[in-house]
Amino acid sequence: MFIITNVVDNSNLSNVGGYYGISVLTTTASQGIQYICIMLANREIGNINRNVMLGLSFNIVVTAASAKGIKWMKPIFLFNGIIFGMLVFGVGMISDFRRFYPEKRGGGNILWNF
Repeated sequence: MFIITNVVDNSNLSNVGGYYGISVLTTTASQGIQYICIMLANREIGNINRNVMLGLSFNIVVTAASAKGIKWMKPIFLFNGIIFGMLVFGVGMISDFRRFYPEKRGGGNILWNF
């Protein structure tokens, strides 16, 4: 709708990866920001709802400014999308690989494993 009404110029979207690129980068940045905000709230730094709201608001402003064509916002947008996306997928991969190296100490799971 924004492209049809010329609110967002089509050439500005091509600078940040086109329709699909901006969608993927916005989604991965939002997931990463939500992860960090919830992690901070679990460590009693802020409120979970307020943290997530501020993080996603920041992401929306950066995405809109980058799509509108503000040149200095493009690197911030790309940095957010790539770094926070790598964070989410990296934490997921680390937790998947941890199953290959279970802890050898403790008796929480199996009674005779002291």
